[in-house]
Amino acid sequence: MNASRASRSWLRAGTVIGTVLATVVGLSGVAAASAAPKGFVVHTGDLVLSSVAGRYTGTMPVSVRNASGNPAASPFMKVTLPDGLRFVGAGVPCLVLSDGWGCGLGTFAAGERRTVTLSFGSSAGPERFARITAAATVTVTDGQAAPDARATDRYAGVLRSIFGSVRHPRPYTPSTVYDLALTANGGYTVTRAASAVTIRLPLVARNRTDATNDGAYVGATVDGVSVLPGVDPSAPCTSVCPVPGERWLVKGEVRYFALLVRMPPETAAGSYHVQAHAELALDFAPPIVDMTPADNTVDVTVVVPAA
Repeated sequence: MNASRASRSWLRAGTVIGTVLATVVGLSGVAAASAAPKGFVVHTGDLVLSSVAGRYTGTMPVSVRNASGNPAASPFMKVTLPDGLRFVGAGVPCLVLSDGWGCGLGTFAAGERRTVTLSFGSSAGPERFARITAAATVTVTDGQAAPDARATDRYAGVLRSIFGSVRHPRPYTPSTVYDLALTANGGYTVTRAASAVTIRLPLVARNRTDATNDGAYVGATVDGVSVLPGVDPSAPCTSVCPVPGERWLVKGEVRYFALLVRMPPETAAGSYHVQAHAELALDFAPPIVDMTPADNTVDVTVVVPAA
């Protein structure tokens, strides 16, 4: 493809994305950004998420300008999220709020313009059609200035189809029902060493919905008594372990891992009932209720050989 034809192709692609946002929600990239006469001007760019290996991610540029004649010592960006998207980061310090995320932007000189790139993900699974989320907002405030020193712009996320199209997106509303399944993946092994008796139980975790989550956790009991587990691939564990992999699970995702149960080296030979139990989790929220809790547990009778 020659340079002029490539340029026309990119222009057409940009027009399609901008038109999608304008037609469906009239948002970023096509609507005039709101501005405070004596404060900031904020403009959100297009947010298009692409699926790579079944996982949607994307970035959105946010232009922030200090329109006042005075420096801003402590501007603060608040990002609210539409259902179906999760905030991944911004390249600046951010913290979770009760209704979104807040990010410090550092000092802004009078008239200074800066672009902050926000990163997003989704628990959505790939579909053959494009989808668009509901609207959310990005607001910048100078905490040391008058109340009018703030500005807000709206944005929405477009999820590409599996073919890469963003045309004619359908409204996207994620599930609010959770459904994780845990199954055994072959037989267990037992290793006796001077330091411990280790039971290795291969498992498979499957996520069946696109409800927003912050990952899955797995725990273990031996003869009904909770034990401190481990996992392979390795991950930091407490009384439970995160199911190894990315921070969150998407619809249709399957993860293969092994649960490690360590028992004292003097453990007697014989049969033991080992139970593995996994659940999805959502940070800073009550425990998740699984739609089919019976399939979150794997029971195995393990025979520990004599020393």
